[in-house]
Amino acid sequence: MQKFVIGALGALVLVGSSAAAVAGDSMAADDSSALSSATRALTGNSVDSGWDALTPQETATAVAKEDKRNTIDLKFTPFVRYEDVGDLEDDLGNVEVDRYGMALRMDLIDEAGNLWAFRFGWEESDYDVSDSPTTAAEDALDDATVWSLSLVHQRRIDEKWSAFGGFGMQFGGASGVAFSDGRNFMGAVGGIYDVDEKLSVGLGIIVKEDFDDSTEFLPLPMLTYKVDDRTLIRWRGPRADVVRRIDERFSLRGFIAYERRQYRLDDDVPGAPDGSVDDTHVLVGIGMDFSANEWLLFSGEIGLITAQEYEIQNSRGSEIDTIDGDDTGLFLGLSATLLF
Repeated sequence: MQKFVIGALGALVLVGSSAAAVAGDSMAADDSSALSSATRALTGNSVDSGWDALTPQETATAVAKEDKRNTIDLKFTPFVRYEDVGDLEDDLGNVEVDRYGMALRMDLIDEAGNLWAFRFGWEESDYDVSDSPTTAAEDALDDATVWSLSLVHQRRIDEKWSAFGGFGMQFGGASGVAFSDGRNFMGAVGGIYDVDEKLSVGLGIIVKEDFDDSTEFLPLPMLTYKVDDRTLIRWRGPRADVVRRIDERFSLRGFIAYERRQYRLDDDVPGAPDGSVDDTHVLVGIGMDFSANEWLLFSGEIGLITAQEYEIQNSRGSEIDTIDGDDTGLFLGLSATLLF
């Protein structure tokens, strides 16, 4: 049975998400993605680091079920989010960010129970810097864009184990940056082990090319634990969620997430350096999903932005300056998911 899902997925320079589903779905460990994908959708989970874009299914047996073989799931996810970051240190200005975007994912499960996941994601961010002593900051990041294209393959080894691998391409840049200047490649490998029906653990590594042609190695820890029939704990890379199903229509969740976006700067902007900027922060928030019926899901998130940091680097990858946020900011994200 094919499903077309419209929902909320946050952006990554490599964006991807686990399968979105209705809040009233079963909370078995092997379908935990059903309750958590809308969560990541709204936060823009680690947009530039690739955790989401290259992560596999929740458990080793998730894709091996008989009723899932020879099926294709197609998911399209739009989202919007507003961030009030607050004041920057040294009176460098006040930052607000409007983000919006989409992700497209096609999951194909073959006759042997192996997963082939094709993912495309895109996010536009409009940085509004007010009360700044210079216009260069706002001009350099106005209409910054990230997008990604990736493929993930997950292969079942036995009843307990599965292995996964993936590769992709990402782009991150301010308006006016050429594709060749903002494009990077990345890949990932790892494995997942189902301890029992309630607990699944996994570990992977992401290898990512940087703008200065250096290479980053990022860990990808994974844990899915079904506490009971209504409560799920989920840890994927830079994000951890606790999801509680209230009834067949409502579910609530709390989460903490680390996000990173990296943009190549347009050196034609007056005052902007020839290099890049890393936008990183930690989110602490709550969310709610409402299943209107079997094909329509509404989601929302609200929370705090902490540990805000903008690291400016030159074209060789050396740090020029780091600007911290003085305040604890606020964010709000909304989405709708259509399944049929």
